[in-house]
Amino acid sequence: MPVSGSTDTDGRPDPLFVLGAFVAVAATAAVTIFFTRHFAYTANPVMPAAGVTIFAVFFVAAQGVERLLEPIASLVKNDSRENLAAAAADAQAKVDKAQSLSGKCSADPAFMAASEAAQAALNEAAKLKAAHQRSQANRTVAFWAIASSVSIVAATVLRLYLLTTVGVASPGRRLDVIATGLIIGAGTKPLHDLVALITSQKESAAGK
Repeated sequence: MPVSGSTDTDGRPDPLFVLGAFVAVAATAAVTIFFTRHFAYTANPVMPAAGVTIFAVFFVAAQGVERLLEPIASLVKNDSRENLAAAAADAQAKVDKAQSLSGKCSADPAFMAASEAAQAALNEAAKLKAAHQRSQANRTVAFWAIASSVSIVAATVLRLYLLTTVGVASPGRRLDVIATGLIIGAGTKPLHDLVALITSQKESAAGK
């Protein structure tokens, strides 16, 4: 008889976990902005040293957040990967045993027992795979929340306003801080893509 495991492994994070992450980021933004409401909001908040591009400040902030998350990630133990590997190996061994007995009559007790054991092991491995994918998805959401929260605090305290810097007209301090924090928290790659896009547009406009 054929053996197969469940395939319910979409890898989506827990909805309540996602909601909690959004609430945590929103609460961080609200508290931080409230306690720094007296900070001035100017059109040119960032003044880098001579010879340094203004976007370098945002890159440095993004790099700092990435480096901060590295030791935090190393402290988070993830047993689901090891459990999944052990379950997969056990399932494969039991499937091999069932296949070795496949030449016998389907009603043979040894074959039936081996097939049932293989099916149970595959189902268990499939459950552990789904749990591992859910754990990984929740981990991603958690680190997004941590990075975004830290970046919002940093953007507020350091008065980094990315929307104003790229030329958005009057976005308002709250929106500017939140947007800057979310972009910095996303890491250096989105910032690099943004700078490349702005540079490309400037070069295109200059060539006309």
